[in-house]
Amino acid sequence: MKNKIYKVAKYMRLSRDDGDDRESESIENQRDIIDNYINEQDDLEEVKEYADDGFTGTNFNRPGFQEMLKDIEEGKIDCIITKDLSRFGRDHIDTGYYLERYFPSNSIRYIAIGDNVDTLRPDGLQFLTFKLSFNDYYAQDISNKIKSVKFRKIEKGEFQGGIAPYGYKKDKNIKNHLVIDEYAAEIIKDIFDMYVNKGMSPQKIADELNKREILAPAIYLKIPTFMKRESSNSNGKYLWHRTQIGKILKNEVYIGNVVGRKFQKVSHKIAKVRNTNPEEYIIVENMHEPIINMDMWNKAQEKIKNKHITRTRKFNHSLKGLVFCKECMRNSNIKNKNRTKKVW
Repeated sequence: MKNKIYKVAKYMRLSRDDGDDRESESIENQRDIIDNYINEQDDLEEVKEYADDGFTGTNFNRPGFQEMLKDIEEGKIDCIITKDLSRFGRDHIDTGYYLERYFPSNSIRYIAIGDNVDTLRPDGLQFLTFKLSFNDYYAQDISNKIKSVKFRKIEKGEFQGGIAPYGYKKDKNIKNHLVIDEYAAEIIKDIFDMYVNKGMSPQKIADELNKREILAPAIYLKIPTFMKRESSNSNGKYLWHRTQIGKILKNEVYIGNVVGRKFQKVSHKIAKVRNTNPEEYIIVENMHEPIINMDMWNKAQEKIKNKHITRTRKFNHSLKGLVFCKECMRNSNIKNKNRTKKVW
């Protein structure tokens, strides 16, 4: 009986931040190991290779991996080979799902060369749980070490953001240090002047900057995420908003301070972050040249502290308080002329 020839997909992955030895785990090195393995087998035929360079193993939302899944669904491949289990993934829950559920249900053979895993053999997934748990532990350990390094840098007053805040730019000579961006710094000064000396509200300041056609920070700083979006009310242009003005007026970076730990990652397995409480911030003073002097800063903070917002109701419906739900007897909550709501 003729042996089945498996249509092989080579999968390689390398992370930039999970502590991998980039030389020994390089894409090229993984490719060589897999190629040598395929050449030594009679039942394997390479069909395609997939590579994710710079993607963590704790998240399976990787372009190469997702392309491979699509080809599995289309029946183009029926065998996947990686250098070892960690190249496939480091999260034991999701990795276990693919190896123990998804691959069997799609008749996919999986081989991890370094871990002696071959699902074609009866013992192919022996000790899988222990191996996956170790890979998961390794990922968490590396994540903790990276956090520790970043924490020490923040404590030293080094700016850790990917993009310098509006009004500054990254120093080309000193790593993690900010220098003034002369053009944007003038806008920052205007914002504080309009707020403190001219009595303008954040909304009026935003309107004034839009009137002058000053580029909003997201566009001026060329932040990729915002560059791809379009504002629904600005004909494709990003505008200044009062919330941006409010954040600028309260940002201590403009008096020379570095404020760190404003955000914290929820887990090493997901990209979601949470906003930390102000008492959790790490503030290091006088780390770069200020744009705003302390007198102007103190006046702005005092005004923010003492501001009062009075909300006035623009319209009261004539039936308010008189119309109720027949079933639960709750008020129908009719709001205004432009918004209709079912009345029972």
